Amino acid sequence: MLTYSSNQDFLLFDLKPNNSLNIYNSSILGKGFITYQRLIQANNSRVEAREFLIGDIVFSQDIINAKECSSIHLVNTTIDGVSVNKYFVLSNSQLYLNGLSLIQFPGVNIYSNFELIQIASSSNVTISNLIYGFPGFPIYMVYSSNIVQSFISIESSLFNYHKGFIFSNAQINFKNTNIINHQNLDSLFKIISSNFKCDQCQIMGGSLLGTTSFLFYLDLNSNLTLVESFITDSSNILTTTVSNNIIFQNCSIQNLFSQNNKIIDLNGASSFMAYNTTFDSITSNGNSFFYACDNSKVYLDNCRLSFLSGSGSAPFIYIESSWLNISNSLIQSSSFQNTMISITSSTMEASSLTILNSNSNEGVVIVARGPSNLYLANSSVSFTSFETFLIADNCNIYLEEFIFSKNFGKFIQVFNNSQFVCNGLQLETNSMISNGHIFYFGESSATILFFSTSLEIIPDTIMVSNNSNIQFEEFGLLLNTFVESVQKPSIFEFNNSTIIFKNSFLRGNGIEANSNVFNINGGSILFDGCSFFNNNNFLNGSFLKGFNKSIIALQNTVFEYNEFVTGTIQLYDYSLISIRNSNFSNNSNKAKGGIVYFAETSNLQDLESNLFISNKANYGAVFFSDVLINYWIVYFDNSSYINNKAIYGNKMASVPSKISIYYFNTEFSTTKVRIELQDDYNNAVTDFNYFANVEISQVLSNNSKVIVFLDSIVIKNGYGSFNYDFYAPDYVSYFSYDVFVQNINVSSLSNTRNKTKCLSYQRHNKETGFCSFCPPDQVSVRGVCSRCPSTLRCFNSLSTIEGYYLVSNQDPNSFEYNVYQCPVDMCSGGNQCFLNLNSGDLCSACLEDFFNLYPESVSKNGLHCCSYYEPRLISIYLFYLVILGLIFSLFKYSIRNSLVGLYSIIFFSNKGLYLIPLFRMSINFIDNYCTIKANYFEKSIVSLVSILIVYLVGISNISSKALFYLLKSKPSIYKMVPVSVKYNLYLHKKYEKNYLKPNSLYWNLFLMFSHFP
Repeated sequence: MLTYSSNQDFLLFDLKPNNSLNIYNSSILGKGFITYQRLIQANNSRVEAREFLIGDIVFSQDIINAKECSSIHLVNTTIDGVSVNKYFVLSNSQLYLNGLSLIQFPGVNIYSNFELIQIASSSNVTISNLIYGFPGFPIYMVYSSNIVQSFISIESSLFNYHKGFIFSNAQINFKNTNIINHQNLDSLFKIISSNFKCDQCQIMGGSLLGTTSFLFYLDLNSNLTLVESFITDSSNILTTTVSNNIIFQNCSIQNLFSQNNKIIDLNGASSFMAYNTTFDSITSNGNSFFYACDNSKVYLDNCRLSFLSGSGSAPFIYIESSWLNISNSLIQSSSFQNTMISITSSTMEASSLTILNSNSNEGVVIVARGPSNLYLANSSVSFTSFETFLIADNCNIYLEEFIFSKNFGKFIQVFNNSQFVCNGLQLETNSMISNGHIFYFGESSATILFFSTSLEIIPDTIMVSNNSNIQFEEFGLLLNTFVESVQKPSIFEFNNSTIIFKNSFLRGNGIEANSNVFNINGGSILFDGCSFFNNNNFLNGSFLKGFNKSIIALQNTVFEYNEFVTGTIQLYDYSLISIRNSNFSNNSNKAKGGIVYFAETSNLQDLESNLFISNKANYGAVFFSDVLINYWIVYFDNSSYINNKAIYGNKMASVPSKISIYYFNTEFSTTKVRIELQDDYNNAVTDFNYFANVEISQVLSNNSKVIVFLDSIVIKNGYGSFNYDFYAPDYVSYFSYDVFVQNINVSSLSNTRNKTKCLSYQRHNKETGFCSFCPPDQVSVRGVCSRCPSTLRCFNSLSTIEGYYLVSNQDPNSFEYNVYQCPVDMCSGGNQCFLNLNSGDLCSACLEDFFNLYPESVSKNGLHCCSYYEPRLISIYLFYLVILGLIFSLFKYSIRNSLVGLYSIIFFSNKGLYLIPLFRMSINFIDNYCTIKANYFEKSIVSLVSILIVYLVGISNISSKALFYLLKSKPSIYKMVPVSVKYNLYLHKKYEKNYLKPNSLYWNLFLMFSHFP
């Protein structure tokens, strides 16, 4: 033991370069009030002490001062009752402490600037088994910009009631170390341009809970790594300045409480990465738990965030012009007064949020303001109670394989030029807030792929879109129930938007509300390859309602077994619809328009290749319109309408629009007159019983009127009738009538009617105007009854016998009845035709020839009409033309000079080519088969082309050359060739050798064909 007693301030051990000091099992004790400069000063020296005690000494500067590559090695050293501001001061040296015991600090204030170890320049420190429980700084490093770093290693130690650590330009490793109850109001660890790693550490804030103190302060490109460490009972974890990196791996962060301060504060392009880390029981009042700005990056992988609580206006996690990536993590049992995750961006930098393979229970909401990018994949959110899960403004959002289940609130709201892509979204058992909606898009674009929800009870709108472009693919709603809510307009509400549904389906959905499935307010919607099956609304609503100049298009789409009250599709306000290659079957509507209801100014744009089968509605089983729509599109389309049923209008119907008067004969009066109430498509309106007021007047020669009939007629099933014969004496010029139907918006029908005109075989009374018949087998001739002609039947009527046709009824003063004999087997008598395809005078017209612009065909020789059309049969006709041309090609040399021969050929050929009009582009003698329909102009073109074909083949030498080739190859058949053929082959040789001139030959052929019909 060395004991010193002196009043001098001196240095005990002053080691010069290359000296060594070894102290073993020794003690240095002070006596009295003696002050020493320091115990040991080492300059490029080595000190080793074991089992060493330093006690009751006052030092003016420090205990050990090592510099210039000195090495201090202390094992099981005790310092007791030593009064000094610094124990160890290192400059470019090494310090090893193992088992250092510190006892009592006389005269050292708890808030003093005591430093256990001060590192003035690059040095190495190794500490183990240290228990530090006194005020001041365990390690204090003076900032140095030297290139050479310090190395600090601390293991199996405890630091309590201290002011923390300051590291500068160092590599620091803590292991199995506890740091608790620090007293620094600034930070526990101040890390400047250093790398700090803490393995299996426990850090507790202690008495600073709720203050502004941070556990870690990182500055100037520092790195912090916590491995298998535990942080608890603290306020704020860390703050950074410029380009710092933080890693938490297999850590546990819990019981944090922050008041008006950020718990994790990232600045200056710093990064924070947490792996397999738990964040539990964290409360942030008035500020954010996580804050990242200036292009910083936050990564949370395989983490669990639970029992999080945030109050005040600040979001719990606030990302500003930075990145946030959450993967394989769970967020649960949390609540936030405002927002959990807020993403904002400056005009220069875009923020980014990525959530992968993560789950959230009871507490997630995201607000993003752009320009920002959000990516959420293979994740789920459940049991949240926020009003909206995700709000995005001017952002790019991508969702993939996302599940939103058991939440009370909206799913997403997208605004202002945002782009939303969803690839695989599933909604399960969500309860929307009142008057809410699952999706909202405003002035944005979206692509939604593989969306589905099934077996849900949904009280609100699924989607609202304003001025947006949205495309759905593989979108599905299956077996959902949409219940009544306050002011719910529809399941999908699209306003001035462009919407596309591809390969999507709605099946088995029930609407228990006064709502439509789709409301289209302006813009357009396209359904391509979609299926809508067994959806229904039994209260009041339709499948789709379009108004305000909407454009609806359906192609390759199927509607089956849907049942709605007010129509499958309703169109208003100049809206248009086109339907192509779609199938509508077994749909039911309790009101107007089984498939489409056209209100007022709406109209049909296109209709092509559709199938309408067994659809039902009260009025208009397929289409119903308030005014006449583009009927020609419907009339000439190639769609099929099968077994559609309605009270009236099995295909198309409209409101009552016209009143018609029908007589049994348009020229001759009968006693019964029929009134028909019709719509725009000539359907009898049969929905209700109507009452018509009928007024008939006689108009005299001076244009005065005398009312002769006034009655109220019941119109039932679209029809009503009354009896009036319209007989009148000669002083009556004609009749006028007015028909007005009550309780409908149709103008009254006003028209005139001629007086009774007697039939040609009736007698007329000029004074009364009545007509009477002659006795049987007699007919009236100039008012006198005469014997009936043999070709007619006369008995209160006039008709022909079989084989004859009465062309027209003549003036009663004439006995010229134009009766003609019909072609064989054409007229059956009574102006009737044997075949139902024939009509017109002499049964020579074909009814089936009425089509588009083609007029009725008439044949004077009684050709049969076509039952079938087969264009391939024209090949027979072409074969005939070629054979005829080949004959002229061979025999054209025989007609070069002979006019008799020429006209003989013309005569016989004319009879042969008479087959051209006989064909009528048809082959009538083959079971009424025809080739194609054609009008007269087209038939004339065919005839001219036929003549041209025959002429061109005829002037050629193809027949002669073919025969010469055949005779040359087979000389044996020469004897079989007729003399006329041999002669024409001989003439061919003369023409070929210019012995004969062919000019007259070609001219004669032209003259011959110019005579053909």
